Amino acid sequence: MYGYLGTSGWVAGSFLRSPENTMRSLPGVFTLAHPDSSLIFRTGSIMTAGGNLAWAASNLVYTSGRDILPMKEVDNLARLAQTGCGGLLYLPFLSGERCPFEDPTARAAFIGISSDTALPEMFRSIMEGVTFAMRSAHDVMLDKPLADTGPLRLVGGGASSPLWPQIIADVFRQTVEVLEDSQDVGVKGAALLAGKWLGWHSTFSPSGDWLKVRQTYYPSHEESLALDHLFATYKEAYYSLKSIFEKLSHYRK
Repeated sequence: MYGYLGTSGWVAGSFLRSPENTMRSLPGVFTLAHPDSSLIFRTGSIMTAGGNLAWAASNLVYTSGRDILPMKEVDNLARLAQTGCGGLLYLPFLSGERCPFEDPTARAAFIGISSDTALPEMFRSIMEGVTFAMRSAHDVMLDKPLADTGPLRLVGGGASSPLWPQIIADVFRQTVEVLEDSQDVGVKGAALLAGKWLGWHSTFSPSGDWLKVRQTYYPSHEESLALDHLFATYKEAYYSLKSIFEKLSHYRK
């Protein structure tokens, strides 16, 4: 399994080709052809992932002439907040959502802002909320929560954060491996395919240093327990606000 944490986001993996896997239709879960004819590729895709943090970095802070607060500073602030962000929850639906439900009227929301809430809590709650959305996509794609699938390999711009992969490991209760050159893995994948068809190697997973792990993050049992409770609240929050999102949509252009 791997996760992509860019402007949008998804969790994806290779599955055995079978009637059950190819015929199932789920919101936001796409079934694609695989180079290996015995497999299919499935991906559970959310509308907006890192785009939520980019929005916050652009709009929640006065940057004195800069267009956006640098992500390194966002990370440094988020690291100051505790797990659960003092009771602050973020729904990452800036542009609606497609997995595990399809709702173009859903929108992002901070729930639980208090007089104690500051930028560290807001930035970390966005990271937690996006991770909850990705776990929701993961669970519906696998048809059961937190199936044992081995390490989750993380790619995309968000993988460069020193904090976000740890949050993902804790929410998914799964080891997370951040790959070297995590924004260029698509190029390496194309090279692997070309090499296979040209006869340079006999498998889609040749030996050697094609994919190097830059850093490994392990889930913390204590953190995972706390985030499990928050994840349950996250899932309730959308359905509690669903009708309100629809009513508010009439005020948008």
